[in-house]
Amino acid sequence: FRRAGLADRACNYFERAGDRDAARSAYAEAVAHFDAALAAANRLPAGQERSRRELAVRLKYGPAVVVFKGMRSPEGEQAYQRAHDLAETLGDEMGLFKAVWGLWFYASTNRMTGAARDRAEQLVELGRRSGDEALLLEAMHCRWATAFFRGDVSRQLADSHDGIRHYDADRHSRLGAEFGGHDPGVCAHSVRGLVLAQRGSS
Repeated sequence: FRRAGLADRACNYFERAGDRDAARSAYAEAVAHFDAALAAANRLPAGQERSRRELAVRLKYGPAVVVFKGMRSPEGEQAYQRAHDLAETLGDEMGLFKAVWGLWFYASTNRMTGAARDRAEQLVELGRRSGDEALLLEAMHCRWATAFFRGDVSRQLADSHDGIRHYDADRHSRLGAEFGGHDPGVCAHSVRGLVLAQRGSS
């Protein structure tokens, strides 16, 4: 399809190949296929459809390249920043949440705790605005995790307490797979226990 100049179909099949690679943990191949999908998307006529296709691929490319090249790879930040810009232009709130989450993750793993705090606050605002309680829980997860690394004890205690109160395994265990392989329920209990221990509380 690529050689035939059928960019739409080429993008679709390269994206599907990347999905299959990522599902098998073949991240080098996934990155290569998502790169090819992005190249095909860029051959589509300019407009919202091309932007939507690119956004979908960027949000898959980000996690794959982070695993393949490392959590500090600039390619990951670039992918999420581009996804952020596209989602804002399109008014895609779910896409925007995922892009901001990626930027939060990059800042957090690169010890940019001030930027991570700001991104976490953005996520909380987006989660509230969405009306989706699962997204809000994930946003709070990011905020208490950031507070832990910043030594903000009061925020850690308040947010992890809310996380424990709202977490339901049947409804929220999927968040771990969707956002970094890290379950918010487990994290809330862990962070709260660590903070209470540091304070000498039981």
